[in-house]
Amino acid sequence: MATVAGATAFKAICGSSPATAATFASVAVPEMDRYHYDKKLSTGIVATVGTLGILIPPSVTLIVFGIITEQSIGKLFLAGIVPGLMIAFFFICIIYGWCRINPALGPRGERSTWKQRFSSLPDVFWVALIFVMVVGGLMQGFFTPTEAGSIGRSPCSCCPFLRGILILEDI
Repeated sequence: MATVAGATAFKAICGSSPATAATFASVAVPEMDRYHYDKKLSTGIVATVGTLGILIPPSVTLIVFGIITEQSIGKLFLAGIVPGLMIAFFFICIIYGWCRINPALGPRGERSTWKQRFSSLPDVFWVALIFVMVVGGLMQGFFTPTEAGSIGRSPCSCCPFLRGILILEDI
């Protein structure tokens, strides 16, 4: 379920379905293997979350579709948000149901304390901020899709410096 939520958030920044699937195949599947998840479940989850990429903005597919059909890309993005989030929600519900019926598919992991949960929220802030900047700016007509890509890239390039993860001497 965390893989679906993480891939949905990642897709909201990435824009590419194959990139989302490839990233989560290399990150999530080994972790699920480590916790003894069923191989069919772990690989199936990663394969299906890649399909969310077609709907959740900024979707390269929606951009190409908008250009070919001469439709507003902003409106297409707006039309993809709710169905994309609904599909992600239903994926989570189905995974939950399968694991309730057969707990061996996805054994319970360690419980996180509330302190650990709240301490992870600042990292989510950057993802949400970039998403709101890109999609919100497109929806309001502040910039074109090409400019939105630059607007989204800029904070992604600056975040490592702002958070102290990367310093100029490392480059």
